[in-house]
Amino acid sequence: MSAAAEAPYNEVLAAAQTASWANVDETSWRENKHKAWLWVMATALATVLMVQRHRSKEAAQKLMGADFEGVVITDRYSAYRWVDPERRQLCWAHLERDFQAMVDRGGRSAGAGLRLQGASDRMFKWWAGTRCGESATAGTCREILTLFVGLWTFVTVEGVEPTNNRAERDLRPAVQMRKLSFGTDSARGSRFFERIMTVVMTLRLHKRALLDWLAEAYEAFRLRRAIPSLLAQPP
Repeated sequence: MSAAAEAPYNEVLAAAQTASWANVDETSWRENKHKAWLWVMATALATVLMVQRHRSKEAAQKLMGADFEGVVITDRYSAYRWVDPERRQLCWAHLERDFQAMVDRGGRSAGAGLRLQGASDRMFKWWAGTRCGESATAGTCREILTLFVGLWTFVTVEGVEPTNNRAERDLRPAVQMRKLSFGTDSARGSRFFERIMTVVMTLRLHKRALLDWLAEAYEAFRLRRAIPSLLAQPP
């Protein structure tokens, strides 16, 4: 089944890498009892999962394509810094967590966090947070300011949301499986997992029957016929 899903998986990956926007996220994984990472790229057309051994810029580029030209919706993790800030949308849900962490630190940090929580429509005043005296809070504010343009992409690019909830939602079934199975035991197992979960999530996106596609794809593979596409309208 993994071999049958390989070509459709690659087709979906190629389509996702040419999308106008994509929600991208990553979560911890286990492969052969070693730490790995499960990445997701969710677009309007498809959802692609990929197991990789690293949580790095190179891993992000392998999933997205090093020349990805669309808008990327992510958190502030450093693996995405290679993307032009004008083509990023920072996840406001993650920013809310950052602001709450400032509040939880107490003191002058709490004051900065509360102001940020209540003044999302006046972000040009965030510079005040860099002077609050709490180094962690000041560092967060400085980093957000360097990506300032990426806070507002959702206003001008149709289809882009102000949060990365789509990617987190599409990762959730895989995370639940990881908790039950503790990951995969080999690279071969990871290839099957990422392919079958890409099949499941993409067919779900298009409201197509999973069992029907699996049966058709496996029969086509055994008979050396063209394997059906996962995309409703292949590019």
